[in-house]
Amino acid sequence: MNSTPGPRSPTRKQLDNTVFGYSPPPEGPGVSRDVYKFLQRLDLSMPVKNPRRDLSNGFSVAEILSRFYPADIQMHNYQNGTSERCKRDNWEQIQRVCDRHELQLPAKIVDGV
Repeated sequence: MNSTPGPRSPTRKQLDNTVFGYSPPPEGPGVSRDVYKFLQRLDLSMPVKNPRRDLSNGFSVAEILSRFYPADIQMHNYQNGTSERCKRDNWEQIQRVCDRHELQLPAKIVDGV
């Protein structure tokens, strides 16, 4: 019997790639470093760590737009929730502001939420 140690088998901890039950974001095109820097400079009320999750309800998007269009976006009209209704209401309001200012917000972005 050979006594040289072989490669170690992975432990359960090494195989589990979730963090507190959440899977990591999918590999592929993500947010660039410049976009992260931009978001950090805005000093939002909720930090954006995982854009897919943190921007999905539209609350942070509304907060960003409120910096540029303060007369059109009052943050008390937006909810920072996770329900489908909350997300839909936030994004509908954002869509109206974008339409008013002739900003293109593809339906694919809103419907993808």
